[in-house]
Amino acid sequence: MANEKLVRELKKGADAWYKIYRDITNHKDNLDLRGAMLDGAQLSGVNLCEADLRGAFLRGAMLDNAYFIRTNLSGADLRSTDLRHASFRESDLTNADLREADLLGADLTDADVHQAKYSAGTRWPLNYAPAAYGAKLFKSHYSQTGLEIIFSPELSTSQIKSSLEILADYFRACGGVGFVPDFEFEEITQRENMHV
Repeated sequence: MANEKLVRELKKGADAWYKIYRDITNHKDNLDLRGAMLDGAQLSGVNLCEADLRGAFLRGAMLDNAYFIRTNLSGADLRSTDLRHASFRESDLTNADLREADLLGADLTDADVHQAKYSAGTRWPLNYAPAAYGAKLFKSHYSQTGLEIIFSPELSTSQIKSSLEILADYFRACGGVGFVPDFEFEEITQRENMHV
């Protein structure tokens, strides 16, 4: 798991990070940020070269002009993250979630994006074709609402329907309108990962 001292320093911003970065760069095993909770962090220009950020939560973070050279970001949550002009040379982005991320001007030379998820709203560097490198387009009919519900494949159709009806009742009781659970259950339950 992540080195909590490093996570605390990163949450303070790039300046605080650089104060300790020089001391730890000679000890690469100390750059353990696996699973770190850094959603919304303001880290423009930060140097995270060769860090282990597997499974880290960086959703909505400001990481423009950051350095991720030879960084392990496999399985990281980078949704809606500002990654403009960041360097990902030789980095591992396998299974990362890049939906709605902004990668305009980013350097993805020799980066591995195999099985990384992206959406129609993901902005890539000019002439970069993510599917050609193994990234997977995630299509959601409901992405404009910001609501994503993922059910276990072990649930039956009736359990899913019941859960959605309870959610709709709760939503209406709180003053919301317009939520109607009218999904194609046969199509949903046949997928390995069920996204509604």
